[in-house]
Amino acid sequence: MLRVRRLAKDVARDEHKMHAYVRFREVAEGDGPRFIAWFEPQHHITLSVADFFVKRFAGMRWSIVTPEASLHWDGDRLSTAEGGQRSDVPADDARDADWRAYYESTLIVALGVTALQSLSSHKGSLTSVRDETLKTREGQPMRATIHPSMLLRLPSEDDKEAEFARFVADLKKAKKLALAA
Repeated sequence: MLRVRRLAKDVARDEHKMHAYVRFREVAEGDGPRFIAWFEPQHHITLSVADFFVKRFAGMRWSIVTPEASLHWDGDRLSTAEGGQRSDVPADDARDADWRAYYESTLIVALGVTALQSLSSHKGSLTSVRDETLKTREGQPMRATIHPSMLLRLPSEDDKEAEFARFVADLKKAKKLALAA
């Protein structure tokens, strides 16, 4: 049962990543622009996330290419096709420099060790990296601190006050880093 729960969690995380990180590139076509994206999911989710993209990008013509399947939206109808390769999608477009600048300047704050480990390749404790700026698997800068619910589990009021003060200090450091970027 634990393996099933873990798999469900991994699939949900993969869907979230596809929703969040698909990056369309504009391609000029005879009847107007088309936006094309490459994504390589870890699970068989391409067809299950199609409705999300249809609703979110209903007003533009787009294609999402994955190794398993491709999705094509013409503004009225969704169609599917065989999967493709990364080379089927343009490497960049005129907006790439702006996108990279935005993406690299976005600071992520991981609340708790579970968030830290799911966003980065770090497998150790939170305390060992709490005062460091790390990188997510996707390359974004990231800071890590405790999850606020940890404060409720501390045994004494003194411990709660001390840890709350450190938590607030962590968030202030993150804010300072984000504003400096």
